[in-house]
Amino acid sequence: MEIITCKYYTGSRDIVIEIPKYCPNCGIGNNPKNEYIASINNCTVYSHFCNPCKKYHYSVQDNLTDSTRTLLLVYPNKTIVDIDPVFIEHAPRFVEFYSEAVEAEKLGLVNIAGTGYRSAIECLIKDYALHFELDDAEYLSNPRLTFNNAIDRYVKDDDLLKGALHFIREIGNHYTHWSKETDIPLSVLKSYVEIIIQIFKSKFMLKHLPS
Repeated sequence: MEIITCKYYTGSRDIVIEIPKYCPNCGIGNNPKNEYIASINNCTVYSHFCNPCKKYHYSVQDNLTDSTRTLLLVYPNKTIVDIDPVFIEHAPRFVEFYSEAVEAEKLGLVNIAGTGYRSAIECLIKDYALHFELDDAEYLSNPRLTFNNAIDRYVKDDDLLKGALHFIREIGNHYTHWSKETDIPLSVLKSYVEIIIQIFKSKFMLKHLPS
């Protein structure tokens, strides 16, 4: 984990604390709002509020000197995933599932990772449908709107994209079964996941042109 330093004003003076270079929740460069929580023995606990993802992470700092702290522990201690900020803002459920799938893969949890990548793409389609006002949140939350149905409903005019999405759905489903009926490795599944991510990234970027 890469670490950076920043100044924290205690109310009477500035001290230097260490924080992760990237938010452990969303992976965006870290410039959080820092708050003191408590002191325990020779350590101090801080909360850090990330503006892009609107979530907190926490740190335990060793009080080296009166004006310097060093990072001992971060919570959550998650794998930092390089996710485009457009997804942080417009596809938050996708970000959660994708980050956890990457973390599972890093730990060698192949079945959990395979299931996670499949679920991440399902959430990406639904995040896309909500943001582009194709349906409302209540409809998208209905259990009857399966991954299969979502593909056919929201990507019905693009046969190539539909085919790739159904491939991810079918291969991802195998990771949930007691008897896995495919020899296609996780690396191949993930390669198609990354293609889909880039396609939907372009859709969000085209809607939100720089001003």
